[in-house]
Amino acid sequence: MTQRTLQCIIGFFLFGSFASFGQQTSLFVLDGQSDEPIEFAHVVYFSPSGKELGITDVDGRLVMDIGQPVSFAVTYVGYKTVSGTIEPGVDRILKLERGDYRLDDVVITAQYLPTRPEESIIPVRILDKERIEQKGAANLGQLLNDELNIRLQTDGILGTGMSIQGLSGRNVKILVDGVPVIGRLNGTLDLGQMNLQDVERIEIVEGPVSVNYGSNALAGAINIICKKPDESVFKGGGSLFYESVGVYNANAHAQIPMRGEDVLRLSGGRNFFNGWSPVEEPTRDVLWNQKEQLYGKMQYRHVGRKWTTDFESNGFKERIKDKGDRRSAFSNYAFDNWYTTHRLDNRLRLGRDWAHSKLDIVSGYNWFRRDNVQYNRNLVDRTEEVNPDPTPHDTTTNTLFLSRGTWSSTKQDAGLNFQLGYEVSYETGGGKRIEGDFQSMGDYSLFGSIQWNLGRDLMAQPGLRVSHNTDYRAQPVPSLHILWKKSEQTQFRFNYARGFRAPSIKELYIEFIDANHNIVGNPDLRAEYAHHLDLSAEHTLKDKRSVHALRIKPSMFYNHLSNQIELALVDVGQFSYVNVSQTQTAGTVIDMLYTIHPDFSFKAGASLLYQSFELVDGRSEFFSEEFRLGFGYWRPSKKFGMDVTYKYTGKAPQLALPEAGVSVATLNAFHWMDVSVTQKFWKNRWSLTVGGRNLFDVRNIQTSGGGGIHSSGGPVPMGWGRSFFTSLKMSF
Repeated sequence: MTQRTLQCIIGFFLFGSFASFGQQTSLFVLDGQSDEPIEFAHVVYFSPSGKELGITDVDGRLVMDIGQPVSFAVTYVGYKTVSGTIEPGVDRILKLERGDYRLDDVVITAQYLPTRPEESIIPVRILDKERIEQKGAANLGQLLNDELNIRLQTDGILGTGMSIQGLSGRNVKILVDGVPVIGRLNGTLDLGQMNLQDVERIEIVEGPVSVNYGSNALAGAINIICKKPDESVFKGGGSLFYESVGVYNANAHAQIPMRGEDVLRLSGGRNFFNGWSPVEEPTRDVLWNQKEQLYGKMQYRHVGRKWTTDFESNGFKERIKDKGDRRSAFSNYAFDNWYTTHRLDNRLRLGRDWAHSKLDIVSGYNWFRRDNVQYNRNLVDRTEEVNPDPTPHDTTTNTLFLSRGTWSSTKQDAGLNFQLGYEVSYETGGGKRIEGDFQSMGDYSLFGSIQWNLGRDLMAQPGLRVSHNTDYRAQPVPSLHILWKKSEQTQFRFNYARGFRAPSIKELYIEFIDANHNIVGNPDLRAEYAHHLDLSAEHTLKDKRSVHALRIKPSMFYNHLSNQIELALVDVGQFSYVNVSQTQTAGTVIDMLYTIHPDFSFKAGASLLYQSFELVDGRSEFFSEEFRLGFGYWRPSKKFGMDVTYKYTGKAPQLALPEAGVSVATLNAFHWMDVSVTQKFWKNRWSLTVGGRNLFDVRNIQTSGGGGIHSSGGPVPMGWGRSFFTSLKMSF
């Protein structure tokens, strides 16, 4: 018996005598192997006043005021959840067994209720706050760059786009707490504007969830789940971040208890990037432009007797300075373009729980504005003035009003549960780059599904969505999801869904013409329709005599799109959106996680993607592969961790439509590797992370054949080279 265990037992009896008299009960939570107390373990129990959440202190102890036996559940990162019953006045020592369970390993995207991943009928990938911290990721693009089956594309002005399962980002719905993000440029959202400083976790659904989320969800959905006001206590914190290429970030947050159980949370910060170019000689025109981001958020939670209300207002401003070179060798002037983005996102959520059902209503109003102002810069006296020529200036605006409500039955172990919902979406677009200066589109939908327990181990969930689009005829969208739990260690999933996507306002009416771009919309575009099929399995092998565990997750998918919308070269130097008659993608993915010790884990994965384009002069086919290897280490007793991730990205196709006919360019393969170490101290209130990003020094990826937006067969910027970062996070 260790000295620490003896101290806990002595404290157990001494404190127990006093607790019995005052009807206070102590629960001691210890590590099952070392007998060390576990600080900050979460304990959920029911007191006479209702449901309570407690956190253990430095001695692993939680004191509860109870007058009768109560049930409880204890959770802590890296340990298995333990539940039981405790008697009033009778203290208890509880030892947790280490495992691969995490506090936030529950999913809410496209679910009736928060559900553990292995219980979810729809496969969902989770990237939690620990992963965000280890990566040192400031935005969504940096977090996703080493994920399998996800590819990123970059543009110095339009930002970072993505594709999933070979389908472009315009087919991926990005949400923040269930509300869609607007402001697509070049058909895709800039992942560099999706800040992660106030994010709890990311949930990725691969494959269409059009029944749940409607248009733009053919390839899947990414739900950014932000931190929320919780218990009514004051707390706060902040972080500082530096990266060797000239990145300086800082942010802070505070939670303030209000009247009753109401809570106010404020957060904000600044991200700054000084710009970078691989050219050694000094030049004003850099490959990666200088960028500054300012953001702030206000959240308010009101907990009433029947209803819970959450309101959130989020403001964002980004300025990109695209500095030009001298107009000629003898000129002292240059043209600089400043691109300024404003976002204002407002969300109101109302929720109410009954005994066996739940109502959830979310409404949002999002406003997006992007200004492009050209300045005439005097390089001698460093003064500047707005270019009097109105041609290079423009302002583009977007607004979105959304109301979405769901009513779900939540009866445990019921043979049949259901979900019914509605969604009202109205989007507008305006500005000089929008044909006619103003356009609008509405989409009004009803949807529903049922979860049918066909047996103890088999569940089916059919669903249907019917919509009315103001500009296009929307066909009914059905889906079918099946989960077979062969055992606690083995699950099989089958998923089928049909998708529908109407062309966006910008795809129809945009006119984006500057020194580097010439993109015009196509009002004759047809809507996209898709079929998706997915088969996946998950199996866990465990050695009962040790902590060794191997989790294997193989999957296969198939997508068939009709009238797929792509950006293609249609004339000399001019691009527009066109419909490709038939597009197919198929592939297989295998992901493995091997836990050799409670503190050590290895991950490995591979994917093979097949893409087929039905073009005017025949079919074009393409195969692409990816490999990923990783190592993770976390020692709770030392509060020290390490993460290493390597990814190989194979060749990828780039569709072009030059004068001579359709062609497919090839983007060459590349290697990517990130390393980081994390040390926590002062009762886990401080966290220091240092690491290296892009250790293979990837900068530009060469293309061959076909064409691209910037140049045929030219380089495509992929990274700003090898860099090193450090991050310090604080909480109080």
